Amino acid sequence: MKDFEKIILYCFVDEMERTGRTYKAVHCSFTPDELKLINEKYSIQMSLEEMEKTLNRLLANEYIKHITLNGQFQNLGITPKGVGIVKSLRKKEEQRQNRTFIKKFSDAITEHSGILTIIGVSLTILGFILRYKGII
Repeated sequence: MKDFEKIILYCFVDEMERTGRTYKAVHCSFTPDELKLINEKYSIQMSLEEMEKTLNRLLANEYIKHITLNGQFQNLGITPKGVGIVKSLRKKEEQRQNRTFIKKFSDAITEHSGILTIIGVSLTILGFILRYKGII
């Protein structure tokens, strides 16, 4: 899922938590003014065109839906599928933040396993060359 998609879904869930309402009662409209607020709140630079593309993707994947037909991006609501995505993303981020030092170290090695493999192979080849030349 792309970052802008996450942010739009977060807008809905943040509004749900701020007002204490369920997903059925929260409606958001995405106008140029709302875009400015989103950019400020989440410290991003999303253009109007990017926002429209993102909203279309979220509508197509049924993460959000039209509540009324006032306008293309007016009165949108989040679906249970969209709420589930946000909860899953937040839980994953919380687990990532609460990792132990050993787990963080293990994850770093896993992420850089290709580099470590190249270094290991290079050292092995260097050892064979040095042994062949009689240096070691």
